[in-house]
Amino acid sequence: MRSVILFIFLGAIIPCFAQNSSLSILPVSNVEVTLKQSENGKLLAVTLSNSDGSFVFANLTDGKYLLEFSTMQNGIKVLQKDLNAEIEVTTIKDRKNNLMDHLLAKESNAFSVAIKISGGSVSGIVKTKSSTN
Repeated sequence: MRSVILFIFLGAIIPCFAQNSSLSILPVSNVEVTLKQSENGKLLAVTLSNSDGSFVFANLTDGKYLLEFSTMQNGIKVLQKDLNAEIEVTTIKDRKNNLMDHLLAKESNAFSVAIKISGGSVSGIVKTKSSTN
């Protein structure tokens, strides 16, 4: 059931980022996603989004984290500040003993990201806005 809800959520959120009908939403590979401790900024992990724009950080303990997103533009690493997010990983369960998922969407002028926090993992999809003209 949670997978269906996430699919519906992402299906509803991602198209909303394209406010102009001449824009399309495309996955972005090789976006550097950095995971840091929120309280002290300590670097914990770095990954790159894959060909479908997705990324995952698994086996995280409960706590607050920072996600930072960077892209390469003309050989220069550019921090996408509007996409950065402070998140909280928890293993809170509902009445049926299922882990509760948290969903978050962020957007910049050129990119969007949908983030899912579930138990001890954080995953997401990075997309770009591209003109179809």
